[in-house]
Amino acid sequence: MAVYTHNIITHGLSGKFGRYSYFRQRNGRTHFCRIENPYTGPLSDKQVASNNKFRQAHLFAQSVIGNPARKASYARRARKGRSAYNEAISDAMQAPEIRHLQEHNRMIRIVAIDNFEVSQVSAELYDDTGVLIEKGMATRSNHADNWRYKVKTKNAARVVIKAFDAAGNVAAQEMFTEGISTASSLPAKTFTDHTPGKETRIAVFISKPGNPPPWPHADN
Repeated sequence: MAVYTHNIITHGLSGKFGRYSYFRQRNGRTHFCRIENPYTGPLSDKQVASNNKFRQAHLFAQSVIGNPARKASYARRARKGRSAYNEAISDAMQAPEIRHLQEHNRMIRIVAIDNFEVSQVSAELYDDTGVLIEKGMATRSNHADNWRYKVKTKNAARVVIKAFDAAGNVAAQEMFTEGISTASSLPAKTFTDHTPGKETRIAVFISKPGNPPPWPHADN
């Protein structure tokens, strides 16, 4: 795709040019593009899923454009040559990522990132029989990517942390605590993110009271 910046002949042109090319306007710039032949064969399950995801992303981007406040928020973060619509599509296509979990003195600290913004983080605590015994929302710390959740129930065996973005995408991570209590003195652990296509080992530090393990960001 060619981009024309100061061409008096092509400036402002849009529409088809011959059988194989067309002009279009985007952010005040003239683009000369090739017409691609549409694929007419059968779609794989992966292609169908990708098309459905993009269709949902398009609907989300349209809702953003229709809301002046949200549109302005995405426009502020848009790189040069990109629109609020482009940024909303990108946000909808990419889920948040939980980078780090840590429990110390009944406080769970989370690092969650997103290509736009993590809107909220939740915590679910289960006992050793799999029964949900506590659920709540984490609060954002001073650092934009850091969140905290204060555990109220003792002896939770499993914790599930979920991070949400504005587009409705969700990332989930779990850790096995062998019982969260103020007397915890457990070794450092790791667990695996089993999201399809992404097998990430995440460090989980559980240590003695009064001796917190290292934390990736300062968020006092």
